[in-house]
Amino acid sequence: MTVFRSLALVLTFFAGGAWSMGITPFVHTFSPKNPSIQYTLNNPGESPMAFEVCVFKRGVGPDGKETNVKDTKTFTVFPLQVIVPAKSARNVMLRYVGNPTNVEEAFRVAFEQFPLPTGEEKAKRGATLAIKLRILASLYMKPDGAEPRFEVVSVKKTMKEGKEAYAVRVRNVGNAHGEVGTMEQEVTVFGKKLPLNKALGESGGSTVVLAQTETDVFVTQESMAPKKEKKS
Repeated sequence: MTVFRSLALVLTFFAGGAWSMGITPFVHTFSPKNPSIQYTLNNPGESPMAFEVCVFKRGVGPDGKETNVKDTKTFTVFPLQVIVPAKSARNVMLRYVGNPTNVEEAFRVAFEQFPLPTGEEKAKRGATLAIKLRILASLYMKPDGAEPRFEVVSVKKTMKEGKEAYAVRVRNVGNAHGEVGTMEQEVTVFGKKLPLNKALGESGGSTVVLAQTETDVFVTQESMAPKKEKKS
């Protein structure tokens, strides 16, 4: 499962114009002993912005891709809709009211921007809100002592983007999410035996595997290439 951090960060900088919007924290882990989470929406632009806040439970489908199911019971959210004035900030509070187990739970918090209606639009009956932008933050409820634990399930030769590659199926048998960049288990790819984190390089190593799920990561000739040193 690929981290959505990069995508989310990109979305905070572009939407219908050259505005900049900041939402923090973008990735957050909390304990059920401290169930409250505060998000800060910062709008340094020249126009007010409006957002609706939704929570989605994260999972993994049979194809190894992330699934998101809307969750209206595990958290209280206040406010559900928020208007952030120009050059101002507003807070949104979430509180976990679920039933924690010894396995970490993963969520996406979606901040869905909608346009503020004009005077004419306000007068129209039954006007609907059109979503302009959807920003996703990662949220994890991590029980005390929970840790990831990885296994290499299989290594298969394949093609990726028209080039020869190896698909490495990784299973997280632990009870917390983790990045495969921490995996030092050895795999044999392109005639070489080396630690998986070295074979994946920086980009593949950022892949997140949720607790008690599995996914494929891909080793290519490019990912195995030595990192070029930056010239001073």
